[in-house]
Amino acid sequence: MTQESDGRDDPQSPQGQDQPGAFQQPHPQQPYYGQQPSYGEQPYGQQPYPGQPYGGQPYGGQPPYAGQPYGQPGYPAGYGWPGGRPEGTTDPDDLTLPLYNATMGQAVQRFFRNYVNFSGRASKREYWWVALFNLIVYIVMGVLAGLIAVAAGTSDEVPPAIIVVLALVGLYGLAVLLPQLALGVRRLHDANQSGLWLLFLLVPTIGSITWLVVGLLSPNPLGVQYDRR
Repeated sequence: MTQESDGRDDPQSPQGQDQPGAFQQPHPQQPYYGQQPSYGEQPYGQQPYPGQPYGGQPYGGQPPYAGQPYGQPGYPAGYGWPGGRPEGTTDPDDLTLPLYNATMGQAVQRFFRNYVNFSGRASKREYWWVALFNLIVYIVMGVLAGLIAVAAGTSDEVPPAIIVVLALVGLYGLAVLLPQLALGVRRLHDANQSGLWLLFLLVPTIGSITWLVVGLLSPNPLGVQYDRR
């Protein structure tokens, strides 16, 4: 006895075909070969990385590979120094190289130890700390001389104490003259400049600003040619 088919398994039967209006499961459309996927979709056959959207950039906009954008190299060593970081020392007792992180006490000590040393280099910190120290010395001596003058009253004679103070000021100025010139030459060497530029001190019009210009020059790694060997 032949069992009658109801037509549901027959693909030619109207009941086996998709009927208009019937619920149909949508099929995800894959992009054609060579077609770019839309934003937020993974390329065909590629598995997404956990927690990483399409395009390879993590959330928050942080670039990959050690924080550097694609195609942009990291900053080289010595970035921010003209020509690279100049050679220096971290030992205050090493007088053959400049001390770029010198404190005021270290700079003054190196200043007097390099008394008449016109070779080598000196950092900007060494230069300006010594300038500040000399300024303080002159101010203290000037204040002391003024106090002595006030204590002497209106006497027509100059108090001997003021003469002593003025003599000390003159002696100190002579004592630091040569080391100050030597420091200026070493500062020029640190900028890879010849110490002969200090001859501008003899020019009345621009000699007064020569010390300022010398202290503002930037270090140059090529100044190592002036180091003592």
